[in-house]
Amino acid sequence: MRLSILLYTLYSLVLLVFIFCGLLLQMVLFSPEEQQAEEEEMAACCGSMTHTVPAEDSVEVQYDLGKALFKNNCATCHNRNMRDDMTGPALGGAEERWSPFPKADLYDWIRNSQAMIAEGHPRAVQLVEEWDHSVMSSFPNLGDAEIDAILVYVDYVEDGVPRVVE
Repeated sequence: MRLSILLYTLYSLVLLVFIFCGLLLQMVLFSPEEQQAEEEEMAACCGSMTHTVPAEDSVEVQYDLGKALFKNNCATCHNRNMRDDMTGPALGGAEERWSPFPKADLYDWIRNSQAMIAEGHPRAVQLVEEWDHSVMSSFPNLGDAEIDAILVYVDYVEDGVPRVVE
């Protein structure tokens, strides 16, 4: 838990340093008039530069966070190609396999699969039977945003299509 928080904090700090350095460099290299002209030229050429998704939820940030979280929490049991089974099942398509149930159920499974099995959740019971009663590690430290980031990474590795989980 502390390692994932530390990695996320370190990643955030590095990202902030890069952003700060870029802004500082831009301020040093370009006058306000040159910056305005550049923004207008970009808008005319490429459309509005405003983002509909906050930067902290961008595909790149979710992908990078998801990749780090996958390596630290999932890669021991789940195949990195997301298509082949390993100690645990392939993670590609996991959201689709859980789609008959509320998304919160998938999150609950990731956080504490044993509790869902004990409650008799149909998908949880099915999985434990398919996997010969293998026990999935619990990840109670993962928040919704972190699980979303892992799902973004899984989908991208599986099919190469980036997306932002809402």
